[in-house]
Amino acid sequence: MGLVLAIQPVFAGKPGVLSMAQQQRQAMILARTGQSRRALQMLKSLRDKYPNRYSIQRDYILVARWLHDCDRVSDGYRSLQSKYQHYSRVALPAAKCLREQNRVRAAINVLEMTLARNPGSRDIKTELAAAR
Repeated sequence: MGLVLAIQPVFAGKPGVLSMAQQQRQAMILARTGQSRRALQMLKSLRDKYPNRYSIQRDYILVARWLHDCDRVSDGYRSLQSKYQHYSRVALPAAKCLREQNRVRAAINVLEMTLARNPGSRDIKTELAAAR
């Protein structure tokens, strides 16, 4: 039995038009069901429309990481407003990609900045230990 997804798109009374949140949700459903490339395209489009929306940026970075597309992860991380760059959900994939790109010092900087704001984060501590 397959996954059946039924979305009745209605936004501002216009049938067939999805809201930003609905589009984002749909992209993440696609990503989780193996259609990550298509999801990344949708998130890129949303990111272009809403460049300061953290949740879209975060999802773009996560899906790019799932695809092992470190160039897009790094691009997404750099384009985040600085107030979001210490969030573990975006810093961790960015640091992992930086390490994979042999940019260990940059990865350590990201992790140390994140750990300073999130001293209890086990994931960040683990990644920082691996980077050192």
